[in-house]
Amino acid sequence: MDLDMPRMDGIEATRRILDDRPETSVLVLTSFSDRPRILGALDAGASGYLLKDAASDDVAGGIRAAARGEAPLDPRAARTILAARAEPDPLAGLSAREREVLELLVQGLPNKLIARKAADQRQDGEVAPDADLPRARRHRPHAGRAVGRAPRAGRRMSQPASQTKVALPSRPRLGEPCPDPR
Repeated sequence: MDLDMPRMDGIEATRRILDDRPETSVLVLTSFSDRPRILGALDAGASGYLLKDAASDDVAGGIRAAARGEAPLDPRAARTILAARAEPDPLAGLSAREREVLELLVQGLPNKLIARKAADQRQDGEVAPDADLPRARRHRPHAGRAVGRAPRAGRRMSQPASQTKVALPSRPRLGEPCPDPR
């Protein structure tokens, strides 16, 4: 499986293949050695991860190893995995739903659109999308609000103007003494 493909990336393709045929072994062969792709492919269920600059004998051996149920890993991929295990996961305490909402926040989407997208993706019995927004919003409290900025033409601000005005110190007029800076 390559990771860079035109219609769907290899991580999603791996996930779909294994959802449909869990007995399949998927071996990633790619030029990408970055941590998110390595961990993403393995989390999606890939049996192993090899880089395209590997010798042809190593690739053939990796294919045979994956078919036997082994997990062939390029040494650089193995180092990346070991380094990732050494660092704590900052998102470890979040549910899958909260991670999804946080990902949408990171993309810069406003809360209403996040709630709409989450509602479209939720299935019966799951928590309502708005339930996760307050917790996720703690990490980005001003998401989706215009704070301290003038509203765009034709739009109302989400806060009263009295809360967004900043009191500036008055400047002395010509001939008046300057205030004591203490």
